[in-house]
Amino acid sequence: MSASERGASGAAFGRSAARWEAGALVVDVDERSAPFGRPVRGRVVFHPESAPVAAWDLDDAGVHRWWPVAPRGVVEVALAEPSVRFSGLGYHDANAGSAPLEAHFSRWSWARGHAADGGTVLAYDVALAGGGRRSRRVVAAADGSVAAIEQTISQRIRGTAWGLEREAPVDASASAAPRVARALEDTPFYARALVETTLGGRAVTAMHEELSLERLQRRWVQALLGFRMGRRSWAR
Repeated sequence: MSASERGASGAAFGRSAARWEAGALVVDVDERSAPFGRPVRGRVVFHPESAPVAAWDLDDAGVHRWWPVAPRGVVEVALAEPSVRFSGLGYHDANAGSAPLEAHFSRWSWARGHAADGGTVLAYDVALAGGGRRSRRVVAAADGSVAAIEQTISQRIRGTAWGLEREAPVDASASAAPRVARALEDTPFYARALVETTLGGRAVTAMHEELSLERLQRRWVQALLGFRMGRRSWAR
């Protein structure tokens, strides 16, 4: 098998593969973790509970696009190695572009939170490489309809152990600033965390990502990538 293959109903990446089956996204995982090579094997199944949302341009030229395929769904994880099983609410999106990310962006942040009324709050903020920003904050309903969230701002939240600065969206009228509830991943150029915030009047604990493309281009950061994800994964 080649390093990657893609078809109408699924895709394969080395020994791992993903496919749509009976309305669910099934991912069979057969990998080795970096840097120690421990096996990671099992299955992840995502059952969408909401209709797809239309794709949006992230940059002015439309070179990069973001598509919330299923803003809300149930995820079932069953790994044999290591022995781990759990389930919960999840989300499925896709990004695509015809040029390197660092050619168009200097940084971006993204957040997704499931609200008590069944809606999913989505926020995407990018800083363009040539200057300027683009922001989109919406709430997606189960039927795929989308409503813009007005009068929001970005506020600084706690930085990471690597000194990566972060921002999170919040209603301009909110009584409390967004805060990091739990750190999940911390690298020199990327961080993932659970962030408590308020958007569209909805209090949510959102999955939040911060990516610095400026940091990613630095030599010392690229030298560390092989220890984090394996040399084959990073090879272009």
